[in-house]
Amino acid sequence: MWVKSLLVALAVSAVQGHMQLYEPAALKGGNNPYNEGGPDPYIQYPYGCCDKPHPGMCRGHLDLLGTRQGTPTATWQAGTKQTWSIYGLGPFAGNHYGGSCQTGFSIDKGKTFHVATSYIGNCPRRKGGMNETAQKFEFTVPSDLPVGEAVFAWTWVNRQQEFFMNCAVVNITKGESTIAGPPSHPPQTGPTGSGELDLGGCDCHCSSAVLNPDTDSYDGRNCTCTCSPPVRQRDLIVAHQHHRHNIYERFHHVHPKHKRAVAFRDRPLMMMANINPGFSCKTVRESGIETEYPNPGPDVVIGDTEYGGYSYGLPIGDCDVPMPSPA
Repeated sequence: MWVKSLLVALAVSAVQGHMQLYEPAALKGGNNPYNEGGPDPYIQYPYGCCDKPHPGMCRGHLDLLGTRQGTPTATWQAGTKQTWSIYGLGPFAGNHYGGSCQTGFSIDKGKTFHVATSYIGNCPRRKGGMNETAQKFEFTVPSDLPVGEAVFAWTWVNRQQEFFMNCAVVNITKGESTIAGPPSHPPQTGPTGSGELDLGGCDCHCSSAVLNPDTDSYDGRNCTCTCSPPVRQRDLIVAHQHHRHNIYERFHHVHPKHKRAVAFRDRPLMMMANINPGFSCKTVRESGIETEYPNPGPDVVIGDTEYGGYSYGLPIGDCDVPMPSPA
């Protein structure tokens, strides 16, 4: 049965890129030493692939929790910097030249997953191939995660409007909690109402908020600009992208001493998107645009400038809803 499923998966692999969680080893992952009966042949395929109904959270492998196959494959101390990595197996593995990823944890046996870190753009790394060494990412384990077993999750959305999710069981050891106090920088707002921006020699009027510090989201699409010759439209676009980047730098690339601490239970839920045709939340399907998470959480890594600027797009639909039950 496992061989037959693998052959079906290979039949569609030429049109769909594939990667899976390598470190920590995923539930039913290809490198998990606790597998019984072989790995999941679809684990590095997107949800909805191969004429299969979506399997639910963690590709349907949460039933392995508490069994030998659910043995932790990593031990992490709360509040420490750790790494996770992904890789692709087989001749048709692919990284789709990037995308956006999130990592997070569940402490309620997979019912809910709260964000640890959001990687906006260049995830997987465009030029990292399918090798786990080149596709290794750093993040900080939330400092107030409770001691014991937790479920770590990695998700990936790409420009083909695909969604991937792998999960691993990890053991969390006691750390030094640093969750306390209000934000160490005063709340700041972007232009609202009659707000004006000077972008590359153009006067821009923004009719709605472009920066919401409560959700760390930025939207510059509600601005109208008047430019004086010889300013070109391309100059305006580039200037707008740099303004967008500066806002992200201000709020996400701050010195650790001034970074806002957010309790794990107060972090946003991981975004689920592109699950099936009836699921509301859909990411942008356009070349050169990578997904910007509407609620990325306090730890954000911004990608590169591969597309001549900071070209990110917010998803459409209701992205605050949980993943539907398996079909």
